[in-house]
Amino acid sequence: MQIEKISWSKGIEILEKIKFNSNLLNSLKNIDKNYQFQFYLANYKYGELILDKGKHIFDNTINPDYNENLTYNNGSNPAGIIIKGAIELFYEHKDRVIPYTIAKKGDLFGSWLFLDNIDNSFQPIFNWSLSAGARSVYMLPKITRNRNHERLCKQLNINVNKPKDLKDHWNVFREIAQAKNSTWEYQVLYFPKEIIYFINSNEWKNFKNQLVSIMWSKSSYMRNLIFWNSIYSIITSLIKEITLQDISTIKHLIGISIGENLGFCPATDNTFIPLDDITEAYSNNYNLKELGYEVDILIPTKENLINTTSKNQIYYSLQYQTNIEYLEHNTGYQSHTKYMEHLSKMIDKVSATLPKISNSKYSPIEKVLSKIVFSFSNLDSNNKIFEDKRFNMTENNFPIGNSFLRNSIVIHTTNSH
Repeated sequence: MQIEKISWSKGIEILEKIKFNSNLLNSLKNIDKNYQFQFYLANYKYGELILDKGKHIFDNTINPDYNENLTYNNGSNPAGIIIKGAIELFYEHKDRVIPYTIAKKGDLFGSWLFLDNIDNSFQPIFNWSLSAGARSVYMLPKITRNRNHERLCKQLNINVNKPKDLKDHWNVFREIAQAKNSTWEYQVLYFPKEIIYFINSNEWKNFKNQLVSIMWSKSSYMRNLIFWNSIYSIITSLIKEITLQDISTIKHLIGISIGENLGFCPATDNTFIPLDDITEAYSNNYNLKELGYEVDILIPTKENLINTTSKNQIYYSLQYQTNIEYLEHNTGYQSHTKYMEHLSKMIDKVSATLPKISNSKYSPIEKVLSKIVFSFSNLDSNNKIFEDKRFNMTENNFPIGNSFLRNSIVIHTTNSH
């Protein structure tokens, strides 16, 4: 981590270069220069933790005054604007990583607490962690062969254990990025603690109003979730075979479809991970190609499929479920295949029942039922996954034993058939 204090005008120049939201930018430009506010510009390498179990992390070498000026969010991360790279907010639970949200260049984050009034906010300082770059990253081909992993470590001069399961892939990717002196970085412009004292002043009024308007629009789903939860409860009482886990999973899938929950997709660029460095390492040092595979890595994604012409597919694993609402995924079925058959029937029944109760054809949630298809995958032949051109591998060399996609749900629009 590296951090420096910069002038307000320098911060404005940086925001202009990334074409930050024009309304918010103009509001920041007009803030009275007599206050001599300053920004903090921070840089992180891939895999560095910014937040660890709810606590903001500062390097011991950083000026202690900076720490004092940036710990105003009850010890959580300060408010900031992403200049370069991306972040993931996640929660580690037993054998898996639960991704909560992602953000990238141009996004503003960390503003809820001071907008609420820190001393009277309902937002908990939860045991979330925040990483520079994506934390929930999974290589599709197996990367657990002893000989190949030892070769990778030797050639890159790194010392990292062979991954035991999916959540360990990130540990290796992080070491690879460091060994290769990766140019990937996460850069953020932090607001100083003065923001919590002046956010309600006349000088900041326009900025606050613009920000509240944006946050209000983005929070529509969460603000109305209490009503939809009531509808889901009624549906559960009407469908005999459905379980609480079923309805929670279906609700999560609907959330993925409208860009409110995270699903997964193949990484195609360096936005969330140093993809080029990892690809080179596994192609040339680990020798994946020698084993007949290409580098394909899944990363978290957030995309609203009903308000776009995109034909992208989003993936949700039933073997590695990431639904935070229902962490103990014991379906009661002897096989994932049997559960997929059951869940498919439950989705059909929910689709038939929900419109009769909600009476909301205008709602994105109801639109999902007519515009989105949930295809169930066993990685068998003629599978929907093999149609996704973002994967480097094809049906001929796809790792059919992959634990993430072997029993998964492919979420796509009806026009992507």
